[in-house]
Amino acid sequence: MSNKIENLRRQIAAEQEVMRKCAHNFNDPVYDAETKIEWVGSGVMEYAGSDTREGVVSKKVTKDRWSRTCLKCGKVEYTYKLKPVITKHVPKFDNQ
Repeated sequence: MSNKIENLRRQIAAEQEVMRKCAHNFNDPVYDAETKIEWVGSGVMEYAGSDTREGVVSKKVTKDRWSRTCLKCGKVEYTYKLKPVITKHVPKFDNQ
């Protein structure tokens, strides 16, 4: 069993080295929203004998995220950040 694990570790290290040395050629970023389950207080007190605590409920939270994939080695990068891009200028007159 340990030989198999060691072989897999070597394969992972080799793939990481390939990705590290790659002169990445990424595709255009695509919207790839991340959905998570968050646990939040319900605001309702629960009672169990003399113990009390606030109840907990789960809710789905979606966070905007973008990804891009290297076309050579398959490395995937994610970001939550956006930068402004000016695509057009229009004249601005003093009375506007």
